[in-house]
Amino acid sequence: MGEERPIKLVVRASGEFIPGVVRPARSSDKVLWTHWHEWMPGDAEDGHWEWDRFIDYGLLLPDQFATYVLEAAGELQGLMFLELEGQVTAAFGLHLDRLSTAPWNRPPENRHRGAGSVLMASAILRSLADNHEGRIYLESLSDAEAYYRKQGMISCDARSPQGLPGFRFTEETAWAYVLRVEQDGLIHAGS
Repeated sequence: MGEERPIKLVVRASGEFIPGVVRPARSSDKVLWTHWHEWMPGDAEDGHWEWDRFIDYGLLLPDQFATYVLEAAGELQGLMFLELEGQVTAAFGLHLDRLSTAPWNRPPENRHRGAGSVLMASAILRSLADNHEGRIYLESLSDAEAYYRKQGMISCDARSPQGLPGFRFTEETAWAYVLRVEQDGLIHAGS
């Protein structure tokens, strides 16, 4: 997935769809992330993630890493960092190393719905394009474990070196997930 993918998000207050795009991160996205970072609550588990550094990794080492942004309504609504090669990718498919939604898409504001789902589906589609059959693997922060279970990810027995639980999509569960996100009107997998 090297180009833009049109998506939609749902405005929670009205239920209306708004258009957006998932695309590879550009250096200029660091400015938008800085605005986002200013909104991040101090107790957010992912609040310390340095997205400017992850954007640089994707730009400087494109065979090893990819960073994607979800942009809608003139703002970054989500960010995703993928590890494209290594031990984890050889065993489980793409490594979804980081995924964050904008602070205004979290409680208490909850402005838009679907950012995490769109990014997850985009990771699966990138996995397909990279010959990993849609398989992805991630380690979950404690606040996100219930979300990943709800999405149909399979819990792994092993934990990361930091003690985080692993979750994965198999080829079958990945396709089921993408189809569900497509049926919700958030993406078109063929685009």
